[in-house]
Amino acid sequence: MRKRRLFHFCNLEFGLLNLKKRRIKVSTFDALNDPFELLCHNSGDKEVRRKLQSFKDYAAKTTGILCFSKEISSPVQWAHYADRHTGICLGFDVSEEMIEDVVYTSERMKFEYDDEAWLAGPGSPAWQTFLTKCDHWSYENESRVFGKLGTPDVDTGQYFKGFDNDIELKEVAVGYQSKITRRELNDCLGDMMGLVETYKVRPAFTSYKMVRNMDESNWS
Repeated sequence: MRKRRLFHFCNLEFGLLNLKKRRIKVSTFDALNDPFELLCHNSGDKEVRRKLQSFKDYAAKTTGILCFSKEISSPVQWAHYADRHTGICLGFDVSEEMIEDVVYTSERMKFEYDDEAWLAGPGSPAWQTFLTKCDHWSYENESRVFGKLGTPDVDTGQYFKGFDNDIELKEVAVGYQSKITRRELNDCLGDMMGLVETYKVRPAFTSYKMVRNMDESNWS
């Protein structure tokens, strides 16, 4: 089974909880931070807007999304999604057949609604809506995994996917501003300790990237 290393940024509280419970949060389309999710087609026409919104409402109730990045080095992602570099980033080996890469564009797409073509699988207009985003979001370098929504968590009402062979935790990177100790992180990993690589990142010296801190003398 071919796999690809993908990354998921979290704040410290929820990141550690995910480690303890061996899970990753499943997002829904109505809870994502881009108001243009599933609205990549030109909707100047009122009837087009109605159909697109109806589709978005349906997808939000039925389809779950796991959001990953192809890279761990973006300081912007560490700032936005890992709580100003105080959080963590989880690195997973994800089954290649499950991964769908987001396409970024500067223009809204032409809308031509045809009931048969709309849901005709990969490459169809419906599929385009799941994977097309404005190029302002390109810094995320995003890949997605889709699936049916299961049963929400009884405590939070949110949805989660457990770690398994298809989404296998391989590394945990800690933000350079994080105060978590190695012992605290290892306690969360439990029996995964030794199977999962852990390290801190820092700002690079010669580029605008976050890189692995090879000097671990100040992380105990």
